[in-house]
Amino acid sequence: MTFHLLIVSLAATLAAIPVHVIWWRWRRPADDVSALFMLLCILPFLGVAAWHVFSVLPVMPTMAWAFETLLTVAALATLHATLGLVYINSYAAVQAASPTVLVLLTCDSREGATREDLRAVVSDDLACRALVHAGLDEGFFGKTADRLHLAARGRTLLRLGRRFRDFLGLHPSQG
Repeated sequence: MTFHLLIVSLAATLAAIPVHVIWWRWRRPADDVSALFMLLCILPFLGVAAWHVFSVLPVMPTMAWAFETLLTVAALATLHATLGLVYINSYAAVQAASPTVLVLLTCDSREGATREDLRAVVSDDLACRALVHAGLDEGFFGKTADRLHLAARGRTLLRLGRRFRDFLGLHPSQG
């Protein structure tokens, strides 16, 4: 992959970020993760890959060109997936209602915060209700009667998380 393609790929991904901000301010999608994946991984990849294929095609229409183009497109796919997933991971952490961040914000004054101040801000409702609604919207689990059940997407996320924890050597009860 040439340096020029790398710069164009980075520019395409960076151009998607203002689109993300505008889209979310206009109308936030129910499934944030899928929308961000499409916006930050798939669309920039398709745009840059198409640009590369059609800019090189008239110059080198041979089998060597096809193999080199296939490798370049695979490298572009890896680059865009990596950039997009890093952004999505960061976004998920920033947008979540984090009890830790709420405690920090509550304590951010000259006087600090009392235990009552903290109880007023952090509640079981905050930690649970928002997460349940987000999980339902994102398709991580479904609801039947009075029970939540893992959906395929939730099982996949849990499986990946467990494998990564195993790779790190963490026991189920450790963070």
